[in-house]
Amino acid sequence: MIFLVLYCLLLLLSIFSASWRISIAALGLQAVGMGSYFVAAQHDINWHHTVVLAELFIVRGIGVPWVLTHRFRRAKVPRFIDLIPANLLHWTVAAFYVAFAYLAARELASDDYRNTMLVGAAFSAIALGMLALSSQNEIPGQLISVLTIENGMTLFVIGSNQEIPWGLELFVLFDFLVLVGLASNFLRRLKVAAKTEIEIEASRLVQPVPEAKGSAMTSSDYGDVL
Repeated sequence: MIFLVLYCLLLLLSIFSASWRISIAALGLQAVGMGSYFVAAQHDINWHHTVVLAELFIVRGIGVPWVLTHRFRRAKVPRFIDLIPANLLHWTVAAFYVAFAYLAARELASDDYRNTMLVGAAFSAIALGMLALSSQNEIPGQLISVLTIENGMTLFVIGSNQEIPWGLELFVLFDFLVLVGLASNFLRRLKVAAKTEIEIEASRLVQPVPEAKGSAMTSSDYGDVL
């Protein structure tokens, strides 16, 4: 139960913090929390579980946040990003999504209160991530929104206590890494494009102004006058 409370707090922090540094760190902590919950829920750890834990702790919890932070800094992404616009309409829609997520979770997992809270937290992450994604037109905000949806889906799978086939698990991991790689490549290209535009604009500003003919008299002109 403590894990679900912490996960919900980290979810709200990643969505409403308006700082990409805090959002990325919160996403990494969500993955670490899911890994800790997965360890506590398993009676014995096999090789399949080891792969899942490596994905949660190493890839999602440490590797991806480090890569994204490095890429965001190099691309000079603005510090503040409003994933969900700060107005009453969007906040009301967000509250409605969360309420609907928990109502749906109560219908799907009504046998256990803990499962209801877990499914509700997963559905809330997916719903808020989709709301944030629909409000973004820049790559950094879109990437954080998609990763929020990914974490919600991962939490739902972990909470279902169902064994995932090896092939599907590797495909999900590969898809996740491809997504982060493509986003990093786009950020690098945006940085190069912005740098090129700045250099072009600077070269235009420093272009020498052509001198007007006849605007100044040389020493030979003074000799002719004398």
